[in-house]
Amino acid sequence: MTDFRRIILVALLFMIGMMLWNSWEAEHAPPPTLPVVTAPSTPLTEAVNNAETISGPAETAAPTATAASQTPVEQTTPSVPVTVANRYIQIQTQTLQATIDRVGGALVSVDLLKYPVAINQPNTPFPFLSQDPATYYVATSGLVGTGLPAPQQMVYESSQQRYTLANGQQELTVDLTWQNKQGLKITKTYIFPANDYLIQVKQQVDNQSNTDWKGQFYAELQRRPVAAGGLGPFHFNTYLGAVLSSPEKRYEKISFKQMDESNLDQSIQNGWLGMVQHYFISAWVPNPQSSYHYYTAANAENDVYTIGLISRVVPVGAHQQYSTGAQLYTGPDIADKLSKIAPGMNLTVDYGVLWFIGVFIFGLMKKLYAVTGNWGWAIVLTTLIIKLLFYKLNSISFRSMAAMRNLQPKLQQLRERCGDDRQKLAQGTMELYKREKVNPLGGCLPMLVQIPVFLALYWVLAGSVELRQAPFILWIHDLSAKDPYYVLPLLMGLTIFIQQWLSPKAPDPMQQKVMMMMPVIFTALFLSFPAGLVLYWVVNNTLSILQQWYIMNHVVPKAEAKKLRR
Repeated sequence: MTDFRRIILVALLFMIGMMLWNSWEAEHAPPPTLPVVTAPSTPLTEAVNNAETISGPAETAAPTATAASQTPVEQTTPSVPVTVANRYIQIQTQTLQATIDRVGGALVSVDLLKYPVAINQPNTPFPFLSQDPATYYVATSGLVGTGLPAPQQMVYESSQQRYTLANGQQELTVDLTWQNKQGLKITKTYIFPANDYLIQVKQQVDNQSNTDWKGQFYAELQRRPVAAGGLGPFHFNTYLGAVLSSPEKRYEKISFKQMDESNLDQSIQNGWLGMVQHYFISAWVPNPQSSYHYYTAANAENDVYTIGLISRVVPVGAHQQYSTGAQLYTGPDIADKLSKIAPGMNLTVDYGVLWFIGVFIFGLMKKLYAVTGNWGWAIVLTTLIIKLLFYKLNSISFRSMAAMRNLQPKLQQLRERCGDDRQKLAQGTMELYKREKVNPLGGCLPMLVQIPVFLALYWVLAGSVELRQAPFILWIHDLSAKDPYYVLPLLMGLTIFIQQWLSPKAPDPMQQKVMMMMPVIFTALFLSFPAGLVLYWVVNNTLSILQQWYIMNHVVPKAEAKKLRR
């Protein structure tokens, strides 16, 4: 028991040291240099060439053609010259406030109207996509091919500069058009739903020229690796980076570091790509029936990372039309919604390595939320149910702890008799355990079995967007933020102190001093943790105290009395 306690203490102190070091590095790291990001270059040229090797079905039955050229062409002069005032098209729906750039046709900003940036700023939507150089994050798409300029140089026209979804309207359609003097017309259409985050992006080629057209559809996500908030100075970081899905591997993380080291070069059918961060995700989902070349690129000059896909070359004959496109999701990381969009997309909800346990726990929390209408009470009831499930294991643990406490006088007498003879003390201790039928590890092993469940619940509470800015009661207005008055962390420290008071004392005086410091250390650590996480620990510790008190004062005394009657 003593050796096991030492192992636990060393592990806890190591974790505390690592947290303190990470916090110091975060606070003292030099501010990053933010270069101006203007029309960042993309890896399309290389992707166009690599797309020739795509295996699997193409978007049409037409034979594979040679790679489409991107030679400069003369496009028609826009009816309204592009200026700063008219360059951007504004979009407003019930869920999104978005901006489209007429130059290139990219989606350069998305604000999530139903997710305020902070609890005290309810009228300021969360800025998700943005072309701000400091937080650059945009979704680009389009066509490359014969008779077309480079994607960043295509100037689209639009009949309106502002589009607003009317009440009762199910979707909002925004058409962008481009054409050259030879009769080639490109129409790019964005379709925004009324109460969702899944945008349809369509591309139509109307080739009224006298020559064949050859081209490819591409879609990319470009962003700087800038995290948007976190859980405070002491936390396990949630994943920030690119993700990829294929039938062989439904969810694969591609970190920015991996992009620095090598470029993705893969042919995939029925896949998708995305960028994820804490609570939110953007993702391109192409036609699952066709194959695409998937690629990544890291631009060292402006610190912009790209993950994209491009189709194989499609020929469109003279006076023929062709349509293609993809779906773009930009919104909250809600598993139920994402699972209906594409296979494996629900896995972007980060529940850590124990995700299979986390999915079960969150499913239970959702059912309890449906009954209570409050995520705080859902956490309380979930903790209670988990505690009931582990009641027997906890009983074994507390019984062992009670037996160990009752043995303390005899152990003290044994230590006095043996003095400095450690071998004799160890032998006598084991004989005492055997004679009294006490397992020294009985109080620890049941707790080890529960650790995976506790860790999974931690990740559920840390990674579920449903808890973002969710209120509880009284002063707790946001379960994903720290307790503003630190009441819950102090209560947690108090519960740890009571648990130690009920537990048998460590034989080593140094260990006793360290254990006395643990309530203070953990209280300090949890000061900046989200209130939902601290609420769980307070409820869990309180239930443990009640169970421990009951067993030690009622169950164990009765068992001892029964033993004496025998």
